[in-house]
Amino acid sequence: MDTRRIVFYTLTATVFIPPLCAIGATAGVQGEAGHHTTFLFDTLWWIVFMGGFVGMMLGAYWHRVDPFVDGKRVWRHDGAARLSHWIHAAGCVLLLISALGLGFFFFPRLVSGTAGASWMMDLHFLGALLFVFGGCFWLANTIISPWRFTEHMPDKGSLVEGITHYAHIFGLTKKTVRPAKYDGSERLAFVPIVLFAALLILTGLIKLSARVIGWPSGLLAGMTWLHDFSALMMLVLFIFHVLLAAVVPWSWPLLKSMFSGWVPLDFAREHHPAWYEQLEQSASEEKS
Repeated sequence: MDTRRIVFYTLTATVFIPPLCAIGATAGVQGEAGHHTTFLFDTLWWIVFMGGFVGMMLGAYWHRVDPFVDGKRVWRHDGAARLSHWIHAAGCVLLLISALGLGFFFFPRLVSGTAGASWMMDLHFLGALLFVFGGCFWLANTIISPWRFTEHMPDKGSLVEGITHYAHIFGLTKKTVRPAKYDGSERLAFVPIVLFAALLILTGLIKLSARVIGWPSGLLAGMTWLHDFSALMMLVLFIFHVLLAAVVPWSWPLLKSMFSGWVPLDFAREHHPAWYEQLEQSASEEKS
C-alpha cells in the first residue's frame, strides 16, 4: 500500500471514528418536535455518517484505471467513476423526489397526512445515505488521484469553447473546437455541481447532528435555508444535466459509456480530438 493511502486512511479514521463512537454511545430516538411517528432519521440517522466514513475509506482504496485505446473503442469511465456517478445520481433523484413531495421554498407539499410524510421522510433518508456515500467516495478517490480533479476544472477558454461547441451543433457557426476528455460546458458545470453537492451534504449533516448536539436555533434555521437553496440549485443543474447528457442524441455514446465504460474510437476522435491525441501520444511513449 502506498504512503499517500496510508496517510489518508489514518486521517480519515482520526476524523470519523471518535464522533462515530460518541454517536453510538448517545444515539437514541429524538424525533422532530410535535410528531408521533418514528422516522428512519430518528433511529438510524447515524448510519448516514457511517455511510460517509465507508465511502471515504472505499474511495481511497479503489485503484483507478486510466483511459486507453483498444481496437475500435476507448476506455473512458472505469468502475470507480461509474460507481460514484450512479450511486450519487440515485441519491440525488431520491432526495429531489422526496423534497418535492414534502415541499420546500415555493414548492407546495405534494403529500398529505402523517403516512405520506413519513414515507417521504424515509425516502429522503435513503437518498441522503446514497448521496453522502457517493460524494465521499468521489472525494476520497479524487484526493488519492488529484490529477482527475484538474481535468474536470474549467480554464480561461472553457466558456468560449462551450459556447462555440453548442453554436456549431445547432448550425450557428462553422467554427469547431477541439475538446479534451471533458469539453468546456462540462468543465464549467463541474464547479457549481460540486459546490452545491458539498453544501447539501454539509448542511444536511449539521441538521442530522442536532439529534445529539444542541446547535443554536438560529444556526439550524440558517442551515435549513441553505440546504433548501442548495437543493433548488441542484434541481436546476440536474435537469440540465439529464437533458444534455442523456436526452440529446449526440450525448448517447457518452451515456452508454457510463454503463459499459467504453466509447467508440470514431466518437472520441471526432468529438474529443485533443483527448484522443493525448491517448495516442501516451500509447506511443509506452511502446518506445
